[in-house]
Amino acid sequence: MVRMIEAIFPSGPSKSASAFLAPAADPLITCAHIVANEQGQRASRVFVSGNGIKRYEAELVSVDESYDLASLKIGEGKQPSKGSSELPEVGEQVIFAGQPAGVAKLSVFPGMTSAAGPGLLSKPSCDLIQIAGMVNNGNSGGPLVNAEGKILGVITAKYPYCGKLTS
Repeated sequence: MVRMIEAIFPSGPSKSASAFLAPAADPLITCAHIVANEQGQRASRVFVSGNGIKRYEAELVSVDESYDLASLKIGEGKQPSKGSSELPEVGEQVIFAGQPAGVAKLSVFPGMTSAAGPGLLSKPSCDLIQIAGMVNNGNSGGPLVNAEGKILGVITAKYPYCGKLTS
């Protein structure tokens, strides 16, 4: 369900990070800051790969910079578990996945909820989940899941956005 992506821009360096299959359909979910660069350009091409998956190109469908979310059209046709609209309790164990910078394969990491809810940061202005765990550059765009495997949010800039990912 977790994929590696590479965003290519009209000018400047490319960006590599993580993405995952959305709960409601088959788009990939990632972060807006991965598919947009500092010059305000959107990626002209986005490539997807993963453990045992041949590299292919995806289409950038939407970017919502206010929530640091983006979606990519793919066609893998897989249905991951449904998302959760409930925030985890402080102290609840969570798991997140992604491709840390410099690591050749996707990795999974344990964490613990240390705070949750609105107002943790000024931007993005949505419910956030703060986790105690080893979040690294390259984990952006990966999923945050609870012990039951329900998607809670998206890792973004070393903190996950928790929005309603349910269908």
